[in-house]
Amino acid sequence: MKRWNALSEAFVTMKVGGVLWESKQVPGFASTGTIRAKLHEQIYFNEPFLKAGQRSHFQNGTIAIETPDGSVIKERTHPREAFKGHTMETPWDDLHLAYFNAYATWTYLTLPFVLTYDGFKVEEVEGRMENGEKCRALKATFPDYLAYHSKEQKFYFGPDGLLRRLDYDVEISKGASGAHYVHDYQEFNGIMVPTKRLVYPPDENNDPIKDFLVVSAELTEVSFK
Repeated sequence: MKRWNALSEAFVTMKVGGVLWESKQVPGFASTGTIRAKLHEQIYFNEPFLKAGQRSHFQNGTIAIETPDGSVIKERTHPREAFKGHTMETPWDDLHLAYFNAYATWTYLTLPFVLTYDGFKVEEVEGRMENGEKCRALKATFPDYLAYHSKEQKFYFGPDGLLRRLDYDVEISKGASGAHYVHDYQEFNGIMVPTKRLVYPPDENNDPIKDFLVVSAELTEVSFK
């Protein structure tokens, strides 16, 4: 934690894939973008966002699409309310997409350290076997000052202490759940970071349905300052 607390920002180049983007009618998002994220407050930028000359910006609960100099093109001050009634089949507009991408990626970039932030409630629960490893599990309750997939989530850690999997419901998309795997760890500025992510729907036994890749993400460049 000492090393993490000495850092303030992450800079990441990420390429995403999976069926989610086409199902939400935003297939143009499945490409490389450059992310800047504050580590100790939920502030996030992704540029370019959908096209050259604009970026997404999430801060203080507001999602915006801006020019690179910060001039607002459009914004939504209560973005979560705009998902009311959404299911997996509901199309997204560009602000829906920007919000989902911002809060989800910010959380991924700050895990597992974010679980120590103010307001989190964390307890150890029953673990599970993953790829021949006995993983310990934590159940975390997120504080309301953060945007999140679901209020309660589970995190599974391997014998080396590194995160292997996280489970959550997606509250903004009724009926959607994720069995989210992380792997290919590399060290950047003293922080171990998983550079590949694969998200599948879970079956009735909480095993991943690997024939249906919802989201993939690959980090090609990572740095902290």
